[in-house]
Amino acid sequence: MSDRPPIPADTDGRYDVRKGIPSGLTHFPGLRLTVTCRALGIECAAAIIGDAKRAKFGPKMDGVVIRIEDQARLEEGIQKRDAARPSDAQKAVRKENQQASDTAAFLAEIREQFPLMPEDEAVTCAAKATEIGSGRVGRSSSVTDAARRAVIAHVRHCHTPYDRLLEDKVPRDDARAQILQQVQSKINQWSPHTRVVVKPGRPSRRNKRPTQSRAAV
Repeated sequence: MSDRPPIPADTDGRYDVRKGIPSGLTHFPGLRLTVTCRALGIECAAAIIGDAKRAKFGPKMDGVVIRIEDQARLEEGIQKRDAARPSDAQKAVRKENQQASDTAAFLAEIREQFPLMPEDEAVTCAAKATEIGSGRVGRSSSVTDAARRAVIAHVRHCHTPYDRLLEDKVPRDDARAQILQQVQSKINQWSPHTRVVVKPGRPSRRNKRPTQSRAAV
């Protein structure tokens, strides 16, 4: 029979270290170590270190319980795992390169659809629309007319009093309706050969004529 100490674990593969660590075992703290142990073939139990603040979140976890003889192998595995991960500087370079690539591709779409748009404005529009993490149209794979939408938004904010109207508490759709002709005129200048239609906003309900109540019988 093997003299290796058994790993105590519940049905979910966890062990509460507050009960004490059995002889021959050790608590190794850290994040996502069950995944690392599994990859290395090291038997372990996820370590429970405290009660949950709320029942739906489950107990507080930290690291794993392993055999002492496996500790050195786990430490080596963690070092190799971390070394394979990109550093913050590498991530920043990747993000910068991705941003540059996305912006260049989007800029090409803008130039194709709006050939007379000033270059500096086209560059600014493309960079803003494709900013990573912004959630703007240039980052959406489901929007088929992203360039058109981005340029219209650029005109709306940079060539009309749209932002001032919003500051004056004018409802968004009403504000868009008020500046529609200005936006359409600028879009026509930048895209003289292809008709690009700017859709108006929907008037707010408060601007509709109230219905007259029936006279009491």
